[in-house]
Amino acid sequence: MAVAALDLKNIQLRHMDIMDVTADLGPFHYIIVHGIYSWVPDPVRDKILQICQQNLAPNGVAYISYNAYPGWYMLRAVREMMLYHTRNVTEPEMCVAQARALLEFLVESVPAEAGGTRTLLNAYSDLIKKETERWKTHSDSFMLHDELEEVNEPFYFYQFAERAARHGLQYLTDANFSDVFPGNLSPKPSINYHFFNLGNSHPAFVAELLHHLRDYFCCIFFQ
Repeated sequence: MAVAALDLKNIQLRHMDIMDVTADLGPFHYIIVHGIYSWVPDPVRDKILQICQQNLAPNGVAYISYNAYPGWYMLRAVREMMLYHTRNVTEPEMCVAQARALLEFLVESVPAEAGGTRTLLNAYSDLIKKETERWKTHSDSFMLHDELEEVNEPFYFYQFAERAARHGLQYLTDANFSDVFPGNLSPKPSINYHFFNLGNSHPAFVAELLHHLRDYFCCIFFQ
């Protein structure tokens, strides 16, 4: 085991059910929940936030990732097509192979343009092609966990922030800190501040509002 080989004394590895975690396990300065929140049922999501609330030390930080809207509205159509196409496939390897084959079929079949819906179909065709190229770089296990997972629920940022607040948690910042600066939303500061008349609004409200706007401007699909 790597922990033993490195002679680390302050690490314990425990294989546990999230629902079995109690306050006795903490406190921790950091809690990392990556690749879980969107892919578990609703009661488990509440449990994750409860764990963060009760097991974080004062001023502790939780990192929680999830699939996000509005970007996932586009990806969701492709996911649902793959789920329907593989609905009767039971073997994981065959499921991924069939999903990949469907993507290739869509790339070859979606028309580049047609009549009055030309602009929409061009955008749709471009999305299919780019997502197919992206998924080619993903392992089978990644596709099974994400696109083909039984539970995969994206959220708007404000939905996640409001739910966290109900557990006594407050949004701090993004993992990529530069993304949160208002100047990155628009080259025109007036759009960021004066248009929305933020005035003397509470800093937490301003941070959440600008975060939500950024998600729309950049079509964020993962937080």
